[in-house]
Amino acid sequence: MSKTTVKKALAEFGEEELRGLILDLYAKSKEAKTLLDFYAVPDLDAKRAGAEADARKEITRRKRRRPAPRMSAIRAIVKKFMLFEPDAESVTRLRIRIIEMIASIGASDWFPDMFYIHVENFVRETVDHIILSRSDVEYHLSTLARIGESIRRIGTFTNPLQRAITAPLAREAE
Repeated sequence: MSKTTVKKALAEFGEEELRGLILDLYAKSKEAKTLLDFYAVPDLDAKRAGAEADARKEITRRKRRRPAPRMSAIRAIVKKFMLFEPDAESVTRLRIRIIEMIASIGASDWFPDMFYIHVENFVRETVDHIILSRSDVEYHLSTLARIGESIRRIGTFTNPLQRAITAPLAREAE
């Protein structure tokens, strides 16, 4: 069914029918309930905190006692947060917080090899988002640089997470 068809059908509804439809959607769909709850009581900080908690749970996910985070699930968390139409600053703070969590876990654990490639892409997208949104560019890029520096100080071995985080920053510095 197309959006136009839905618009035409809704145009024929009366006020009571629309209320009933919205309440039915609220009762039957978890996603609709989340959105309607947010529109009733818009608390973006609570939604960002919830997204951070979901991301932490995914980043610390383990399979057979080894770290097994899924970047696709982390991206889905960011995308779900974007449904609430947050400002660019809130999205930037969420993305940087996710990178901080990955760095803190990656400082002591090794992730699957492909995860490092996905992290590098995520950091690159975050840097691009910071620059395009024109949010506090200097502050956010310095935060990402501090994260990269803290990874650099981990022992004498080379941690793949170090390159994954610092490579997009080096590209941006050029």
